[in-house]
Amino acid sequence: MAEQVLAAAIDQASVGIGVLSSDDGWLHANDRLCEILGYAPGKLSGLSRNQTTHPADLADETACLAELRRGEIASAQMEERYKASDGKAVWVSVIAARARATGPRGDLFVIVQDMGARRESRRGLSVQHLVSRIIVEAQGAGETISTVLSEVAIALRWSFAAYWEVDKATNSLKPAEIWRVPGRNLDRFEKATRETVLPYGTGIPGRAWVEGTPTWEADVAGNGKYLRSQVAARDGLHSAFAFPIRTREKFFGVMEFFGEDVLPPDQSLLNAAEGVGYQLGEYLERGRATEAAHASEIRKASILDTALDCIITSDADGVIMEFNPAAEATFGYRKADVLGRQMSELIIPPSLREAHRAGMKRYLATGEAHVLGRRIEITAMRSDGSEFPIELGIVRVPLPGPAFFTAYLRDLSERKRLEREQKFLLHASEELASSLDYETTIASIARLAVPDLADWCAVDVIEPDGKIRRVAVAHEDPEKVTLVQRLEEKYPTDPDATFGVPAVLRSGEPEYIADIPDSLLVQAAHDAAHLKALRDLGLKSYLVVPLKTRGQIFGALTLVYAESGRRFQESDLALATDLARRIGTSIENARLLEDSEQARHELEVQAAEMEIQATEMEHTQDQMEMTNEELQTVNAQLRDKTDETRAALAAAEEANKAKSEFLATMSHELRTPLNAISGYAELLKMGIRGPVNDAQVADLERINRSQGHLLAIINDILKFAKLEAGHLELKIEDFPIEEELSKVEELVRPQIDAKQLDYRYEAGDKTVRVKADRDRFNQILLNLVSNAVKFTPEKGSVVVSWKETGDRVRAQVADTGVGIPKDQLERIFDPFVQVDSGTTRVSEGVGLGLAISRDMAKLMEGDVTVESEPGKGSIFTLDLPKG
Repeated sequence: MAEQVLAAAIDQASVGIGVLSSDDGWLHANDRLCEILGYAPGKLSGLSRNQTTHPADLADETACLAELRRGEIASAQMEERYKASDGKAVWVSVIAARARATGPRGDLFVIVQDMGARRESRRGLSVQHLVSRIIVEAQGAGETISTVLSEVAIALRWSFAAYWEVDKATNSLKPAEIWRVPGRNLDRFEKATRETVLPYGTGIPGRAWVEGTPTWEADVAGNGKYLRSQVAARDGLHSAFAFPIRTREKFFGVMEFFGEDVLPPDQSLLNAAEGVGYQLGEYLERGRATEAAHASEIRKASILDTALDCIITSDADGVIMEFNPAAEATFGYRKADVLGRQMSELIIPPSLREAHRAGMKRYLATGEAHVLGRRIEITAMRSDGSEFPIELGIVRVPLPGPAFFTAYLRDLSERKRLEREQKFLLHASEELASSLDYETTIASIARLAVPDLADWCAVDVIEPDGKIRRVAVAHEDPEKVTLVQRLEEKYPTDPDATFGVPAVLRSGEPEYIADIPDSLLVQAAHDAAHLKALRDLGLKSYLVVPLKTRGQIFGALTLVYAESGRRFQESDLALATDLARRIGTSIENARLLEDSEQARHELEVQAAEMEIQATEMEHTQDQMEMTNEELQTVNAQLRDKTDETRAALAAAEEANKAKSEFLATMSHELRTPLNAISGYAELLKMGIRGPVNDAQVADLERINRSQGHLLAIINDILKFAKLEAGHLELKIEDFPIEEELSKVEELVRPQIDAKQLDYRYEAGDKTVRVKADRDRFNQILLNLVSNAVKFTPEKGSVVVSWKETGDRVRAQVADTGVGIPKDQLERIFDPFVQVDSGTTRVSEGVGLGLAISRDMAKLMEGDVTVESEPGKGSIFTLDLPKG
C-alpha cells in the first residue's frame, strides 16, 4: 500500500520526477516530466538518457552522474538542456540522487523543473553584469571586444560568435573578431564568415545596422535570404541573434551569435543586448578619445626624442628644463646631469657667456630681442671644452606665466668641413689646371693639404718604365721635409711591402690605419737607426689612396697625422679619393699631351718622308706607264695563246675519246682470235687431230702461256684506260682483311713452287676489317704478290702480313728480290714504266700493274707505297681506311 501511495504522489507532483536504470534507461517518468519534454503520458519510459539529454550537455551530465553512482557525492544538481520530442532544447534544473526503494533495477531518482521562463529573465541581467565587469577589467578596446564576444557566447551557450566592423570606404560590414566553441567542427562556417562582406542592410548583422536595434532569427538554416544559411545548416547551426554597438551619434559594428538549437526570440535577452550595445559603444568612444590624446602625447615625445636637431628648453633664469637625445649626443652630457643646471655654464663658450646673460636680462626687462625668432650661426661648447659651430634658433614658449625658451640647435661641423673640403678641391683643381708641368702642380697641392688635411702629404707616381718615384712631400716644418727625404734616399721603400704605397699600387684599393701600431714601424724599418727615426716622427694615423682614373693607376697619395694627434676616419677616404682622382687626371692629361707632341713630331717626320716618296712615286709612275703598254702587248699575245690552248684541249679530249673507242674495238678484235688460239691449242693437246708427243705438248703449253700473257696485257691496258677516263665503278663495303689475304697463296702457288720460294703468310687480328671494293682489293693484292714472286730469285722469300694503325689498315708484301734504285721508287708507279734492275729479265710486261694498283687504291681513299734497296728486296704497302 505504501508503494502505491508513493507512486500516486509521484504521478501527481507539480515537478517532473523519473527513475533512471543502471544502464541509463528511463524506468519511470511522471506525467509532468513527459509534459516538460513534450511526450504523452507514459511515452517517456523505455527511452534512454542519451535520447533526452541535449548533445551539448550530455558529456557533463554523464560525468556528474558517474560520480553519483560511485558514491563520491550524495546528490547532483545541474542546470542544463533536455531535448524535447520535437528536437527543441528545453532548459531544466535537475536534482539527482541514488534511489533506494524503486525496485531491484532502480538506480537514480531524478527531479526535473522547467527553467525556461526563469532562465530568460535571468539571462539578460547576467549578460549586462558580465559586460560591465569586462569593461572595468579590460586594458584596451580591442581586448574588450574580443573578451565580450567569447564570454557572452559561453555564458549563453551559443556555439559561434562574430564581431563585424564598418568599412567606411565600401559602406559594408567585415568580420573583425571570431569565436567558436572548442571541440566543435565549425571550419566551413568560420571560413564562410571570414570571406563574407555584408553590404548595408544585408544579413542579420546588416538588419541590426539598419534598424539600430537587436534582431533575432529562430532558424537560419536553409533560409535563402541569408548568405551563409546553407553552410550554417551543414555545420548544425540554427538560431541566431545580433545587436549593434553604437552611441546616439556613432555606429561601430555588430555582434552576432549562433546556436545549435532552434530557439524562439528571447525578449529579455534582446532588451539586455540593446543596453549592452550602447554600453560598449560609449566605452569605445571614450577609449578612442583617450587613445587619440595618448597618441598625441606619444607623437610629441617621439618628435622630441627622434629629432635630429638639439632641442633644449630653459626658464627665464637659464636653468635647463628639457634636453633631448640629440642634445645628449651632440654636447656629450646625459639628460639627468644637466636638468636644473645653468645652460650658460654647460654649452656656451666662456667668451660668449656675458653677452648671453646681458641679452636675456635686456629681453626680460624691455622685451627687446636681438636673437629671439632668428636663425644665426654661433659657436657652442661640448662637455670636453671643445668648441664647434652651430646654427641656433630660439623661441619663447607661448604659455601664460613665467617665460620659458626653447632653443633649436644644429651641429654645423660636418657642413663646415664639407665647405672647407669643396673649397680645397676647387683650389686644387685650379692649381692642377694652371700648368702642364704636373710635378710642379702636385708639389703645390701637397703644400696646400698641410696642415688642414694632414700633418704630412706625399705623392708617388709610376714612371712609364714601371718604377715608383716620389715627386712631392710636404710638412709645415721644412727641416722635417729634408729629414724625410734623406731617410727615403738611405732607406728606399720595399716595392714588395704588404702595406703602404706598394700594396695600394698593386691592389688599386685605398688603405688607412686609424692608429699606427709600433709593430708596423718595426716592420717598415731597415735597421735600429731607421726605426728610431720613424718613432721620432711621431706618426699617429695614415691613409693611402691610388691616383686612379678610368681604371688606370698613375701613383698614390699619402696623408699622415703626427704631432697634431688627430686620427683619420673611414669618412676621410672620400675627400682623399676625390683629390687623388684629380691628381691622376692631371698626370694622365700631361702624359697624353706629351704623347701627342711626340706623335705630332713623328707625323712631321713621316710627312717629310712621304714627300720624298711621292717624288719617287711620280718617277715610278712614268716607268709603270711604259711597262703598262708592254703588258698590254703581252696580254694580247697571251689571249692568242689561250685560244690556241683551248683548241688544243678540245683536240686532246676528242683524241682521248677516239682512244677509248679504239681500245674498246681493239679489245674485242684481239680477244676473239686470242680465245680461238687458246681453244685450238687445248683441242690439239686433247688429241682431237691425232696423238701428240711430249715435245708437241710443251709447244702447245707455250702457246697457251703466250696467249694468256697477251690477254693480261690487253686487260691491263683497258683497266688503265677506264681509270684514266674516270669510268671505273667501285662497290665499297666492310669485310675482314684476313679472308682475302689468306686466299692469295692459292693463286700464285704454281709460280712459288716453280721457283722454290719461301712464302709466308703472317696472320694478324682476324677481327680487323677494311673498307674497300673487295674485287679491286684482291686485284691490287694479287698484283703486288705476283710482282714479288716474279722479281724474287729462286729460293728467295716472300712475306704477306697486315697491321692496324689508328683508323687505317696496312697490308704489306715483302720480298728478297732484286730491289729498286732510290731514284726509281716513284717512277715505277707511272704507266708503261719498268725498272731495269741490271739483271737478266725473266718476265715481260707493259708496266701498267703498279700504276693501276695505285690509282685504284686512291679511288678507295688509300695508297700504294714502296720501300726498297737494290740487291736486298722491296716492301710494298697497301694503305686503306679501317672498316
